[in-house]
Amino acid sequence: METTNQNKVYAYARARKRVQDIKEFYHHLFFYLLFNMPLLVFAEQIADLLRATVFDDPEFGKWIELNMYITPLFWGIGLLFHGLYTFIFKGRILKNWEEKQIQKYLDQE
Repeated sequence: METTNQNKVYAYARARKRVQDIKEFYHHLFFYLLFNMPLLVFAEQIADLLRATVFDDPEFGKWIELNMYITPLFWGIGLLFHGLYTFIFKGRILKNWEEKQIQKYLDQE
């Protein structure tokens, strides 16, 4: 009887953690889109504005323009790995490992 209750508690804890992981991924995606979509859409206008008003050095202007594309690229790669971890590796591969470990510790008790 107690093992069944423990299994339910563990199952609930795993489900809660899974929902939290998915929620964190969607927050990450939201902020990626919030910051990078306007940056990519208005990259030329922002670079021209910075070159015309703030920075006189053309090389620095090129560096700023390059960073407007590099930042979303690397952030997107990080987001991709976050999504893979959340939905594929965490969802399937690690789930089996977690269940085996939990069962191993339950059997020991």
